[in-house]
Amino acid sequence: MRIRLCMGMGLACFVFMATAGRSEASIVTYSDRAAFQAHAVGLSTIDFQGLATPSTAFINYGQGASLSTGGVTFTANGSSDLFANGADTYQAQYGSPFNLGEGDFLQAGNGSPAGLSIALPGGVTALGFLLETFDSPTSGVTITLSTGDVVTIAAPAGGVTFFGFTSTVAVTALSAEITAGDRMDTLSIDTVQYGAAVPEPAGLALLASGVLPIACLVLRGRRALRPVA
Repeated sequence: MRIRLCMGMGLACFVFMATAGRSEASIVTYSDRAAFQAHAVGLSTIDFQGLATPSTAFINYGQGASLSTGGVTFTANGSSDLFANGADTYQAQYGSPFNLGEGDFLQAGNGSPAGLSIALPGGVTALGFLLETFDSPTSGVTITLSTGDVVTIAAPAGGVTFFGFTSTVAVTALSAEITAGDRMDTLSIDTVQYGAAVPEPAGLALLASGVLPIACLVLRGRRALRPVA
């Protein structure tokens, strides 16, 4: 009776797993960094510290240039220059406190619309970063993932905006580009974190459904090996 029950449960689990495997990938977005971090594990951080020295300096890598660090490659779109700015660059150069507030940061500038492409290492299902523009209050930044998901968020000057996501499938790249506002030539990012999404309850149920048939087979084998009294 127990063997028959296990076989029935195993068949049901197989059907469940096949159905779950056909479900489409989905993402969850976050505007709060703490909430994002609570749903991600194994996070690596790129903070761009030490690229521009001293803190009042900046480096212009050039139009459409790329920078690779921490296993991630950042590329300015064709109309933008790629900069690494020190924490106090804008204060020293222009008397403006335009800083992301966490030290050195990366920036696409001098081109409109400013944009960055980010190429990721394999297996990334969670990513978050800080961003800011020069435009206020109507700035809009459109973020496009390699999965085809597209999200538009507000990122006005005078404040730091957080964007993060978790995905049910790996994301290999994304782009961020200013798509709204009257000042579209400056997009800055900082404190990029990437890793893996914490499995959702549905994913844990899927894992359990795969383990149960195996456990039943082990139980069946043990019963078959019992000596006859």
